[in-house]
Amino acid sequence: MDQILQTIKELQEQMTRFESNVNIRFERLETRMDGLENRMEKLENRMDKLESRMNVLEENQQDTQDNITILVKENWDHKKDLHPLYY
Repeated sequence: MDQILQTIKELQEQMTRFESNVNIRFERLETRMDGLENRMEKLENRMDKLESRMNVLEENQQDTQDNITILVKENWDHKKDLHPLYY
């Protein structure tokens, strides 16, 4: 009977150690996951800022293209109005 009780006690100790180890590993995993989530949030914020900058650049590029088109047209119209100069 003592052997059975001793075996049960040892099994309980093993289970307690196993449960403790599992809890420690889960806590480590949760900590790592929290770190990853934090890094992902920072990355998403950076991507949002980059997207915002890209939108501004695209708008500026379009404005520049429009201005170039206007200047070319004005220049062309002006050239048509000029009389040729002969030396």
